[in-house]
Amino acid sequence: MYRVSEKRLLRSLKIRSASDIPGVCKRPAFFLCTTFLVGLLSAMWQGGVLWFPLVLCLCGGCLVFFGVKERAARILLLLMVGSLCLGGLRGRQAFRPFRAVYDERTSLEGTVLQVQPGEDRVTFIVRTQQGIRIRAASTEAVVQEGDRVRLTGRLQGLAPPENPGGFNLLVYDGARGIWQEMQVDTCMVLSRGHFPYYLRCLFLSRVRTTLARLLPQEQAGAILAILTGDRSAMDKDMTSVFQDCGIAHIIAVSGLHFQVLCDFLEKILQRICARRKALFLTACIVWFYCFLTGGQVSTWRAALMLTLRIGAVFAGRKEDALNSLGLSALVILVVRPLYIFDAAFQLSYMASLALIIAQRPWLRWYRIPKGIRTRCAASLAVVTWCAPVTLQHFHQISLHAVLLNLVVVPLMSVVITASLLSVLLSVVSAGAARFLMGCVYYVLVFYRESCLLLLKLPGGILKIGALPWPAVVCFYVGYGIWIGLHGGTEQAQKRKKRWATACMFMLCLSILQYRMQTQVLFLSVGQGDCALIRAWGRAYLVDAGPGYDRALKPCLTYYGIQTISGIFLTHKDQDHSEGVQRLLTDPDFTVQEIYLPEHTVHDFHELMIENAEHMQNLTAGDHLEMAGLKIRVLSPDPQAEYADQNSASLCLQVGTKHGTICFMGDADQAAEEMILASGRNVQCDVLKAGHHGSRTSTSEDFLMAAEPVAAWISCKKDNSYGHPHPEVLARLSACGVRPVISYENGCLVMDRALYTYQEAYRKRWMQ
Repeated sequence: MYRVSEKRLLRSLKIRSASDIPGVCKRPAFFLCTTFLVGLLSAMWQGGVLWFPLVLCLCGGCLVFFGVKERAARILLLLMVGSLCLGGLRGRQAFRPFRAVYDERTSLEGTVLQVQPGEDRVTFIVRTQQGIRIRAASTEAVVQEGDRVRLTGRLQGLAPPENPGGFNLLVYDGARGIWQEMQVDTCMVLSRGHFPYYLRCLFLSRVRTTLARLLPQEQAGAILAILTGDRSAMDKDMTSVFQDCGIAHIIAVSGLHFQVLCDFLEKILQRICARRKALFLTACIVWFYCFLTGGQVSTWRAALMLTLRIGAVFAGRKEDALNSLGLSALVILVVRPLYIFDAAFQLSYMASLALIIAQRPWLRWYRIPKGIRTRCAASLAVVTWCAPVTLQHFHQISLHAVLLNLVVVPLMSVVITASLLSVLLSVVSAGAARFLMGCVYYVLVFYRESCLLLLKLPGGILKIGALPWPAVVCFYVGYGIWIGLHGGTEQAQKRKKRWATACMFMLCLSILQYRMQTQVLFLSVGQGDCALIRAWGRAYLVDAGPGYDRALKPCLTYYGIQTISGIFLTHKDQDHSEGVQRLLTDPDFTVQEIYLPEHTVHDFHELMIENAEHMQNLTAGDHLEMAGLKIRVLSPDPQAEYADQNSASLCLQVGTKHGTICFMGDADQAAEEMILASGRNVQCDVLKAGHHGSRTSTSEDFLMAAEPVAAWISCKKDNSYGHPHPEVLARLSACGVRPVISYENGCLVMDRALYTYQEAYRKRWMQ
């Protein structure tokens, strides 16, 4: 977009001079996008606080009719009020398709829009006859893009993530217009060749076969991801290395790729035709390429901003990057409001915003030579400005990215241009295509070796975890003050410095308070047990069953936990100890101590627990106090006889400042009777039901003695054991205890209140 400062526009708005225009009128689209975001988020937050945008609308109307005299400012304020209302309306509608979670078997017909091959199954996006997009998964279906198919299977609604740090499939799919998912039993192809999608399939197939012929498998997968955004053939080790070093943006079709493509096309086409025709053809090719690569959000942003730049050239106006950025974001969010939570959207726009406004503090380091300062400022600005967003989604920051981007970004023009030319030349000259791909191969090898070299240096990756929202607000307020620090009177500069210092102090205080809080999380790990206790900056685990990569590790990285102060292992069954063994062999974590039950029926020699720094055996009657926790051991009694290891599970009563929990492991009713006969106090607020809700555990006498408010039952949906057993649910109901089942409710959290993670997410955003 362009600045509103032309004489003709001034005359049409009846403004005497450009000085009469308020500052916001120079970038109307950016401020319209800002007000839209305010309305969007306020309508989603806490069940849709619709009164907030309405109050702002009323205030804006008063300003328009009573406080503002300039016609341009009145028009802009009216538009901002309309943008605010539109944001509130779209916010109320954003989660509407996901509020009902259901599970039913059905049959439907539709067109395959996109195919994503995986290791053990194929995932494809289907647009049904009703215009609804669904994500279907099958282990046997053979489909292509553009096929007309009939699917039969179980259709499910999307739900929020089960555990903190888990992948939010609801937001990811919802931002892309996908409302439901289906586990396909049968798939019948009715017809082939819906032309636009069939053309895309042919293009991707051609690129895939050409790359496989010209490059080794590892580099071919990387170039396929760079050119088309398809990561199905990407080497996992290379992906992990690039992500750890902060340059994962090169293996996705992003604004950088479009900039290289546009510059290349403009230079070629301007030699053939006039500049305006060249720009128009460039825009058409770019939009077609955007369709071929699947239309990721970064490509939509780049294509929209390119179109606005070309429109400004055709209109004879000067483009304003901030205005173009705001207008492109406004268009995308009006169509798909859930993109506001998407990692790709946030990082793409925050990086672009950093390049526009956040370089100023780094450019003021005048003691560094100008050439070096200019090159480093962009990389430093992007890394620092995007740090809170990066931590929120990936829970770590790579300091290597500052150095690597100085080398990676310039060479990407060589990689993209040479790759595209080699794919095109492969039809005419195999030798020329092989020569160009040879250059690309050595650049990718250089990328990987540079990353591996930097990863050997200590302190390159900061695993801080996600930041609380007050810390994020303080960070951006402080950064904004830092941007405008220079300029104005000396007194004004001192005042800004005081405000910036206050923001940094509040940032550190909010992070410290977040890290030191006491919290108990019963993680949903499937058919197994795992509970995480956070207290005064320390972390303790009670068992760690299956789902290590899906549940436990993401949760630990989400909270920035690298050291486990203690693990209480109830017994050695795999559904309780699998995650413990993974933790002990994972270089990202350190386990300080392991607590084991002491009884002759237990044998832990097969487990790799010797990797822990210390081990301690516990018996009934032992007391532990650590990090504000009071832990009493209820079982096993070394003098008693138990039928098996399940019955002799380590049972704990853990007292926190928010309540008391009883962890019963897989103890049966005989073990519960021994605990009651010993006269030990078993009262608690939350009971971890023994043996995943089996009917042989959680007796009525034990429930009457414990008097819990809720009972946590951890098990897998449709498990072969029949957990939780109807008899146990009936006992809980008779005693007035609320059952919380892991596969239905997700993670159970106890801090200042008792709630499930999915319940809290729905209350915060989806009501």
